[in-house]
Order: sequence, then C-alpha cells, then structure tokens
Amino acid sequence: METSIFDNGYQRRSNLLRCLALCLICLLLNVLGVRLASALGTSLYLDNVGTILSAVLGGPLAGIAVGYLSNLINSVSDPVTAYYASVTVLIALLASYFGKRDAFRRFPHILLPIFTMALAGGAWALC
Repeated sequence: METSIFDNGYQRRSNLLRCLALCLICLLLNVLGVRLASALGTSLYLDNVGTILSAVLGGPLAGIAVGYLSNLINSVSDPVTAYYASVTVLIALLASYFGKRDAFRRFPHILLPIFTMALAGGAWALC
C-alpha cells in the first residue's frame, strides 16, 4: 500500500496542534500558580510547574516558550518577574535534559533533578 504525501503533512499538523495545546495548558498552569500563591500570601511560587511539564513532554523549545511567556504575562502585575525569565529558561533546559534521561519516572530519581534545578535557579538568580 502506497502512502500519500499528504500523510506526512497531516501528522506534522497534528503534532503541532498537540504541542500548542500543551503549551497553552502549561502557560495557564503557570499563570494560575502565581495568582494562587499571591492570593494565599505564601512565598511558595508555583510559576515553574507548567514550564517543567511542558519541557519534559514537549521538549526544550516548548518549555522555554511557556516559561518566557508566563514571565512576560506575570510581569504586567509584578514587573520584577520579568528579570527571572532567564532563570525560567535555564529551568526549562534542565527539565528537558532530565526528562530525556527518564529522571522523572521514579521517586528516588526525581530528587536529583529537583535539587539541580533549585540550585541552578538560585545561583543564576543571584548573578
């Protein structure tokens, strides 16, 4: 059975739509995480949950796009968050790296990426 040249284009469009839907959901997750943390008055910021999820499932470009856009959206209400866009990009790259190595599959293996991202994000933010 021959395959049509249109099969490949349909598959690419389908993958692109899935990736865009993932990015929009993760972007919403990031923005709602920041709003929830500020509404509760906690110092626990949940603005990288969607970034990590999109980087693991969609790759580094999806993670970078979600993280950077969420920082730009959140900078409307709090301009200081725009300065942490580079930290979010670093966290997206690390999450994608560890995601490709299946570091998020089991609980003991999750500790290394968490510690690495926290340490790298904290050190980068201090610079």
